[in-house]
Amino acid sequence: MMAAVSVALSPVQANCASAREALAELAASREDLEQFLAEVLGHLESLWGQLEERQNELASQRQRLESVSHRRSEELNGRSEETGRRKRAKRNELRRGIAAATAEFAEAMVHQRLQMAEERARWHEELTQMRRLLETLAGRHTNSSTK
Repeated sequence: MMAAVSVALSPVQANCASAREALAELAASREDLEQFLAEVLGHLESLWGQLEERQNELASQRQRLESVSHRRSEELNGRSEETGRRKRAKRNELRRGIAAATAEFAEAMVHQRLQMAEERARWHEELTQMRRLLETLAGRHTNSSTK
């Protein structure tokens, strides 16, 4: 009976040996898989870190751009306000110049009218004197012709 047991153990032993080999292969495969997964996870962590660095760089660039944009906007607003002030000052200066020129023109017109009135008065006076002279001469001529 022993032989039967030893023969019967042989396939079990063979199965055990085969199972041991399969387990050894699985263990080796597991170690390879664990190493592969560790490498993948390491690579993913590295990529994640690079992504975070890039996001931080982009956020920093965005802040710089916003700062530059804000400064530029303030600068342009200041220039716009300064341009507006200069335009208002020029308009006011022009208005004052026009008002002064208008006042000078009005004064010149008044002066011209006074001169014209004086000239008319002088002409009127001279015409009146000529009329008297002519009347006097006509009266003398009439008196000398009647004599």
